[in-house]
Amino acid sequence: MNKLYIIDGPEKGKSFDLNDGITSVGRSSDNDICISDIGVSRHHARLVKRDDTVFIVDLHSFHGVFVDGEKIEPGLKFEIGKESDLHIGNSVLSFQQEPSGKKLDQPSITPEQKKAVDTSKWLLLKESSRTYIRNLELLLKVSSLFAQSLNIDEVLGQVVDQILNHLERVDRGAILLLNRERGTLREVVSKTRLDDKEGFLSKINYSRTIVNRTVREGRPVMMSDTSRLDKSDLSRSIRQMNIMSIMCAPLKCKGKVQGIIYVDSVGKPGGFAKNDLRLLTGLSNAAAIAIENARLYEAIKEELDGRQKAEKRLIQSEERYRTLVEESFDGIFIQTGAKISFANQRLHQMLGYGRDELLNLDPWLIYHSDYQGPARDRINAGRLGGDLPSHYEVKLQRKDGSWFYGEINAQPIRFQGEPGEQVWVRDITERKQAEAALRESEEKYRLLVENANDAIFIIQDEVIKFPNPKTADLLGYSPDELARISFVDLIHPEDKDMVLEKQIRTLKGEESPSTCSFRIIYRAGEVFWVQINAVPITWEGRPATLDFLRDIMAEKKMEAQFLQVQKMEAIGTLMGGTAHDFNNLLMCIQGNASLMLSNIDSSHPYYKRLKSIEQSIQRGAELTEELLGFTMGGKYQVKPTNLNEIIQQTSNLFGRTHKNIKIYEEFQKGIWPVEVDQGQIKHALLSLYVNAGQAMPGGGELQLQTKNVTLDESYVRPYQLKPGKYVRTSITDSGVGMDEVTQKKIFDPFFTTKDMGRGTGLGLASVYGIIKNNGGIITVFSEKGGGTTFTIYLPASEKEVLEERQVPEEKPTRKETVLLVDDEDMVIDIGKDMLKTLGYKVLLARGGKEAIEVSRARKDEIDLVILGITMADMGGGETYDRIKEINPQVKVLLSSGYSIEGRAREILERGCDGFIQKPFGMEELSQKIREILDK
Repeated sequence: MNKLYIIDGPEKGKSFDLNDGITSVGRSSDNDICISDIGVSRHHARLVKRDDTVFIVDLHSFHGVFVDGEKIEPGLKFEIGKESDLHIGNSVLSFQQEPSGKKLDQPSITPEQKKAVDTSKWLLLKESSRTYIRNLELLLKVSSLFAQSLNIDEVLGQVVDQILNHLERVDRGAILLLNRERGTLREVVSKTRLDDKEGFLSKINYSRTIVNRTVREGRPVMMSDTSRLDKSDLSRSIRQMNIMSIMCAPLKCKGKVQGIIYVDSVGKPGGFAKNDLRLLTGLSNAAAIAIENARLYEAIKEELDGRQKAEKRLIQSEERYRTLVEESFDGIFIQTGAKISFANQRLHQMLGYGRDELLNLDPWLIYHSDYQGPARDRINAGRLGGDLPSHYEVKLQRKDGSWFYGEINAQPIRFQGEPGEQVWVRDITERKQAEAALRESEEKYRLLVENANDAIFIIQDEVIKFPNPKTADLLGYSPDELARISFVDLIHPEDKDMVLEKQIRTLKGEESPSTCSFRIIYRAGEVFWVQINAVPITWEGRPATLDFLRDIMAEKKMEAQFLQVQKMEAIGTLMGGTAHDFNNLLMCIQGNASLMLSNIDSSHPYYKRLKSIEQSIQRGAELTEELLGFTMGGKYQVKPTNLNEIIQQTSNLFGRTHKNIKIYEEFQKGIWPVEVDQGQIKHALLSLYVNAGQAMPGGGELQLQTKNVTLDESYVRPYQLKPGKYVRTSITDSGVGMDEVTQKKIFDPFFTTKDMGRGTGLGLASVYGIIKNNGGIITVFSEKGGGTTFTIYLPASEKEVLEERQVPEEKPTRKETVLLVDDEDMVIDIGKDMLKTLGYKVLLARGGKEAIEVSRARKDEIDLVILGITMADMGGGETYDRIKEINPQVKVLLSSGYSIEGRAREILERGCDGFIQKPFGMEELSQKIREILDK
């Protein structure tokens, strides 16, 4: 008996040595004899061998242990002989290589026993019929509940109640719904008939092993008596909660699992039968259909709500468009077929008609006969997609019979379901008169040109000559300066070729559009849109053009304002207001921390914690700086900066979280300072590092380089920057790179190459805005598969980089009186305590109006006013002016959660003495007060 053979089963033919002592048998790999048989429990039995005697012990296995066909008692030793066959699961084991050949007789049944069995079967059949009827009634009742309400959570709760009432063997019941996107189950309802005062059931509500199996396999699962199973085969939740019986059925609709119904009994084995499982499955099917119907109802309802909102937005859009059209400087009408279907008020005034008199009028009746043919040709060409210019001149007749010249711009549209044209009409009588006067007399020309509302000048050899006053106003140069500047240099680089081509064709007398629109670069660097109308003339015996230039920025802005301006203004206002409120909250925390630090020394046990709070507040303030800097479109707090230090700090931070990326640094020694907002620049650099990291998902190299460079005028002119000294920063990755199409859009807002939901498209747009706001430029170069390089140029500064220094704490006794003005109670309270701690006498005013009253009543006492800018009852600017009227000698320190730009800058330019940014600590407040009072 030294060897044990598997003579039948999945691993037939396998053998094991049997030594003296204990040998464990089971399906788990940690057994001495491991049998890969699904019928074998993980820890099934134990063999004990002493000399030639062998005992076997059943370890409460699921299927038991049979010796020569007889099931042995679990937990007790049973001696086995040399010729015995052991049945474990689906396997037969023997000490011999061949089966013993024993035939196990079936037990005989007496006639009395057979009669008793038949009677039991009849009773079971009768009871089964009753159960079937009760189950059917329950299914009908539950289906009725689902039909009466679309509140699924409420109905599912009633379903669990019905199950508890119907199946007395059920102790607990729950229904969970599946979130497929997250892969999680949400408990909708959970009920129990057990006493749960200690909250034990709420800690582990159900057997997660059974639930997960039901969801995974999509079929019902039942464990009628877990006490018969090997304890090692049971999950922790079943053992912990002593669950004896479990049923779990999936909520399936259209083949997809939507959730589960789960019931169990605690402490009572053998509680559930197959009929119970069939009932639970029927309930789950009804519940799944009801859930799907409710979801479809919600989806339809949501779609209808969306349509109503869309219709409302459409109505609002139509109202805005109607307002724009009615208030337009140009006359506008829509013609469909041979009638005017719409005309704005300006057109009625222009033609001398009363309101609505133009409706249904034949539009060609207002055209001079000489212009009707060309006008029809252009409209027909527009309908057919031809390339004839949409702008052209016509002669129009007023109601009183008088004529005037108009400029027409016609575009094909559909109006009230019919094809037609939307036509803009501009009265160009003055311009036409100016052209005629030029031909007749130079003197008359001067008089008309110098008083015209359009810029009028002559271009000859690409130089502007004889500009009228409006030209100087429009372009920002004096006539003498314009004589030394090439007109081409004033045109935006992207528009130069188009404008030059039109000028050449006009000089040659070739047919070309009479007008064209392009961008001009103003002297101060501002880019704006203009429309030019060029007429070929002879000037001083040589070819030239007479040009009429008009600022059309208003029209361009009108086109874009509905898509961009309103959206960004709303976002900027919301984010700016949030940052302002956040700074006020930080102010309260900072003030309390400063007050506590002022009363303890560095040995105090709370000193380090308070310092940590101050550091966290500083980081929060930096975040709001970046937020305000982005939303307000300007720099936040500018100071001379060493870019090498900023790049070093941000690359160290990035490198700590990206170990698979090697960072190489090549910094210029003696790097020139730059004047920038450090918070914004850090944000921009980190965004570029993160972008590079995403381009190298498997790791790679990131090269950072700085260099002092000098840029000439030809390089910076396209970017409207001044030539001179710049600091160049290059950020190069070894990632996947980009094609040319992607590079052209990479800085556009909301453009992203990431999958839906993984990117907003604002990262590089934000970087572009930050660099531009700080006076610099950013360019990109990339090749597909060859990495990407972002290059930043920031103007160098002559100012020195100042090192941060700690000012020693002091608590001098002060005699000055400070009036603190703010409408935030928490700012008032903490500010009062800080000022008193610093030794000042403090007066308080909760708002601008109260500040005026206090200033008037105690004018001679007040030495300094700390004034909030954003207050509900009276703004900081008005409050400042009123206080200065009362006491011109009083000094004022502005305090705000917004940046120094905007309203704060306006007040400072009116003579205000200083500005302090919330949140601030006592040291910063003390220094700022002394700077002002000690001047």
